[in-house]
Amino acid sequence: MKLSRRELILAFSTGAVALLGVSWLLGGPAIARWRGASAQREKIEAECKIAQRLIAQGGEWEARYQEQRVSIPQHGPTDPVSAQLLKRIEQLASENGLTLSRVQPDKERSIGDLSELAIDCAWEGTLEPLVRFLYAVQKQGAILDLRQLTVSPGQGAAGRLKGNFTVFFAFSRMSVAAAAVTPAPVQPSATESSPPGAP
Repeated sequence: MKLSRRELILAFSTGAVALLGVSWLLGGPAIARWRGASAQREKIEAECKIAQRLIAQGGEWEARYQEQRVSIPQHGPTDPVSAQLLKRIEQLASENGLTLSRVQPDKERSIGDLSELAIDCAWEGTLEPLVRFLYAVQKQGAILDLRQLTVSPGQGAAGRLKGNFTVFFAFSRMSVAAAAVTPAPVQPSATESSPPGAP
């Protein structure tokens, strides 16, 4: 069977359109996957650069950690800490003119080799004492962390405010073995001779 020129062109055009359609159907998802893989590769490369930069700064981060670690107070394994910390928060508040109407400690929590104690406080005062108190807490560094603060208008005088805040105290506890090794303070005995010139 002999095809005319026109039929050959039509057959060739139909075949080309079918080939393009099949290529589009098969190649479209492959192109989309290739583009997705390329974007994923760029994202991973960016994350690798950030990770390498952080690894290179490891010494600096370790030094900063050790510097902060030294400033955290140490207590014995069974020392009562909450009373001491309550006094400290009340002292900071009174030094800065903030009135604490309620101070309530939470349970002590262990976070790795550190311990943390949250103290929930209800306060009253004006804006200036509050700002001074917040600044005093900030100056304490890694030991104190004020994470929650509520402020609402108070009753009575204009400019009076009230609210709640929660302060978190960080400290470490010595292990039982380390506490046993730490020498107790030496008390002079009654039989010791008095220094010269003493009555």
